[in-house]
Formats: sequence, C-alpha cells, structure tokens
Amino acid sequence: MSTRTAKIRRFAAGVLVAALSMSVAACGKSGGAAQPAGDGPKALTAAVPYPGPEANLPTRYPDPVRTGAPVDVGIACAACQVPGVALAADQARKTIEDLGGKVTLLDAGGDPQKQLNQFKQLVAQHVQAIIVQPLVETAMAPAFLDAKAAGIAVITIGSPGDTTRPLLPGVVSDVTFGLDRAAFEKAQHLAMNLPKGAEIGVLGYGVPSDSVKYGVDRTAYWAEQFGLKIAQRADVSELTVNAGQVAGTGMLQRNPDIQAVVSFTDAVTSGVLVAARQLNRRQVFVCANDYDKNGYQAVSTKNGSCSVRWDWEDLGRFAAQAAYFAGTAQGTLPRIVTTGGGTLVTKDNYESVPVVG
Repeated sequence: MSTRTAKIRRFAAGVLVAALSMSVAACGKSGGAAQPAGDGPKALTAAVPYPGPEANLPTRYPDPVRTGAPVDVGIACAACQVPGVALAADQARKTIEDLGGKVTLLDAGGDPQKQLNQFKQLVAQHVQAIIVQPLVETAMAPAFLDAKAAGIAVITIGSPGDTTRPLLPGVVSDVTFGLDRAAFEKAQHLAMNLPKGAEIGVLGYGVPSDSVKYGVDRTAYWAEQFGLKIAQRADVSELTVNAGQVAGTGMLQRNPDIQAVVSFTDAVTSGVLVAARQLNRRQVFVCANDYDKNGYQAVSTKNGSCSVRWDWEDLGRFAAQAAYFAGTAQGTLPRIVTTGGGTLVTKDNYESVPVVG
C-alpha cells in the first residue's frame, strides 16, 4: 500500500467529513483564505447572523413519490467503519427501502481505488442511481461521466465542500455538510468567549483534501472577521490525538499568547488540550468538528471548547430522497441542498446532543 493511500485511509477513519470529499491541496499554508461572493462585512459583531455563501441554499429536496416500480440504488460508502459515515449510509438505506427501492451497499473502507472500482461495479449493475461521498474527487470524475452516459443519476455527499464551486460533471445534485456555516459558528463562538484581538492557532491537515482545506480556511477567515488574530497556522500529518499533541506543543511553545486552537476534527484538538495541560496553559480551549468521544470530553470538561456534530442522519436521508427522485425521473433537483452546517455543541447543550460513535 502506498504512503499516499495509507494517509487517505487515516483521513477517512479520522474525519468523517465531511467531509471525505477530496482533491489535491494542503491545509498548512499561511495567509488568508479565499473570500467568495456573499461574505459579510469586515469587523463582524458576535451577534451577527450567518452572512456567507450557504445562507440561501435550499434545506430539503422535493418529497419523492413512491412509484411502486422496481428501483435499484447503489451506495458507494467511503468508509463505513467511521461511525458518522455509517450513520449516513444506514439512514440512506432505510429511506430507500421505505420508498420501496432496493439497495446495494459497497464499502471502500477508506481506499480510493477500491471506491472507484466499486462505483464502476454499480454502474455495470445498471442501478438507477448511486450515492457516493468521494474520497478523491478527481479520481472519480471520469466514472461519474460514465454513469451519466448510462442513464444513472449520481448524488454526491459533501462534494464540493465549497458550495460556490460547480458540481463535478455527471453529478445530478450534492448534499452538503455546510462547512462554511459550521466554520462561521465556530468562529462566532470563539469571538463570544475571547477578547477582541485575542490570538488563536489553526491546525490544518497535510493530506490532499479540498473539503478539509476549505473548512479550516473558512474558520480562520471568519475568526479574522470577528476581530481575532491568527497567531500561527500549522499542519498535522494524521488526524490523531498524538499528532494534535505534538503540533499543539510546538504551537503553544512558540506562541505564549494563544488562547484557543481550532482544527477540523476533535481527535487533533484533544491532543492540543493534553499539550496545554503539560505546558500549564490550562486557559487554552479548543473548537473542532465531529462530536465524538474526544469532542464530548473537550466540551464537557473545558469551558469555552466547542465541537460541530454533523447531521449524518439528514445527509443520508436527503441523499436517498434525491437518489430515488432522480432515479425515477420525477423532475429536476436543486444543484445543492444543505443540512445546515451541523449542530454547534458547547457547555450549554452538550448533554442533549448525541455523541457520534
């Protein structure tokens, strides 16, 4: 197994999320992120509503009509060993079956080549629609066109992460995580818990992933709009507690005024909290995504910390509704539908939000 494939497998096991929709880019470059049209003004106040590019996206698909005709839907699961991804796949399966359809679910286990082969297998089976969360967008692109040529509707999850980008050719519709809204809400939470001008650190992920890059970049962007200062950006090589601890130690040692650290996944920021304790920087708190056991531990024990719990169940349900709707030719679907950016989990609501995994 190549080093690149091994890293992407670790990504699938660690992220989710979100985004699991990837291409080629690294998260650790310094400087500001792109600012797509629709962004709010500079110097946002903590109480401002979300003004970004996802604000006006539709939040549901048309209700599909159960036709009674045989409908086969394929699910090319990216990594069903990841609890959130498994939740989405299971909800998609249930929704299709409730509509009277048949499901073929294939699990790539985080392997991009295996996902591509399984997608081609579903095309060869002549299913009516395929749901897929692409591990590597560019690798899947030709297969999406093959599916379109065969009359198969392709519904993606979280691809592209940046909803201002076009869908890949051959894709009918995408269900988005809402990465920009989630980034805004994390940054807004930071602004409400830190003084204006406070320094924060940003940990990205040095493995090809447009979605992770976009999510991290947008968190940094919105933090700056709320008047916070990015003291340092750095990469981790894998999404683990140990990697977060190593990166967090270096970041906190070089930046004595950092008060909070943000990243894409709770495992990384959990490691940062370990580093902060060891360095006697106990005032440092963290914000990330997933709300797994690491996120729960951070939010429940460290004032100020937050985690975004992605709406995995809605991601699966929406994708299934779109697949059935398109697979039975019931009309035109919206280009992108959003699940709303997940739920921001804080000390105020963590007991009422289900932990993932």
